[in-house]
Amino acid sequence: MSRRLPIVLLTLLITAQASAQVHIPDTIPGKGFVIGQLNLAKHIMDFFLDKRDEANATKLDTAYVGNYPEKLMFSAGLTTSGGQLRTFSENGGYELNSDMSRSISLRACYRGLAISFSANPFNMFGNSDSEFDISLYGDKTVFDFMYQNSETLNGQFTSTNTEQTDSEEGLNNIVEKGMINRRTLTFGGMYVFNSRRFSYAAAFDQTCMQKRSCGSVLLGANYIYNRLRINFQEFGNVYIKTKMIGIGGGYAYNFVLPHNWLISASGLMEIGAWVKNRSELSQTIVDIYNKYRDEGTEELHTEETFSFDMPPVILTPRTAFIHQFGRYYIGLTGIATMHFEKNEGDIDSNIVFVSDLLFGIRL
Repeated sequence: MSRRLPIVLLTLLITAQASAQVHIPDTIPGKGFVIGQLNLAKHIMDFFLDKRDEANATKLDTAYVGNYPEKLMFSAGLTTSGGQLRTFSENGGYELNSDMSRSISLRACYRGLAISFSANPFNMFGNSDSEFDISLYGDKTVFDFMYQNSETLNGQFTSTNTEQTDSEEGLNNIVEKGMINRRTLTFGGMYVFNSRRFSYAAAFDQTCMQKRSCGSVLLGANYIYNRLRINFQEFGNVYIKTKMIGIGGGYAYNFVLPHNWLISASGLMEIGAWVKNRSELSQTIVDIYNKYRDEGTEELHTEETFSFDMPPVILTPRTAFIHQFGRYYIGLTGIATMHFEKNEGDIDSNIVFVSDLLFGIRL
């Protein structure tokens, strides 16, 4: 027998043992009632997940989409969110931006079943704005829910009225933080036509792998609720509320690059199929306006409804940059919801976004 053969066998044995240590065992070691109940729950969960994976295996093209051998995944990240309000018109407009809101997120995932938590511990990022979002990435469907409450919108109104004097032309009026509050809620869904070969989860959920570059046509719908509250101090508040449902389509593509890089880019454009707009004003503001309004103009009421010249347009871009190295991965993902409206020559835009800088490990 060659002297080198025992060394080779010993090396293979050590390698196999080291490899086995990174996988989840079939049972949780230990004795007692609690350990027994945990093992029972794990076996029940694995039974249904095995059935799910068997069903998915017949639906997916494994040359393009596959599963990772590791079952358990942990990740941590930094979530950043913010928004913008803008209006363009011949007589000027405004541009308001909210401060960036940041939080630390933690996530654990077992065979595609995930639980996550995010917080701003000890107010270390110093921002009072709040944000909450959920994304669910299935084989054929994707669902997003996003809520933002911003008290930090600030910026300036710019007037280019031709009746102003030269010294007043281009006068800027500063909008301080706290004057305008915005609450935005969006709920959207997408259907992925080429789900056999294209996976959103590979880029944004990291629960499976995209083996080859591929894309898909998308069908989507979105519900948006936006509420602005403008505080005029002693005169009271003005509320502007918009509800809309958009329906449209788009395209997504996953680029599989050398050295285990994955870049995903997609865009969804929807037209407002149903829109409802309403403004609510304090009685003080209504009384002042009606007292000094020009002759022939209509009286103002505490509740007014209004419409746009054209149906609103909703855009939902989504990007991801993911790099895998061994059992680890790093990435940056982002999603934004933008809707644009045109009313009496003014073009309004409302943008909210959330991004995640993340790091994860598979076991």
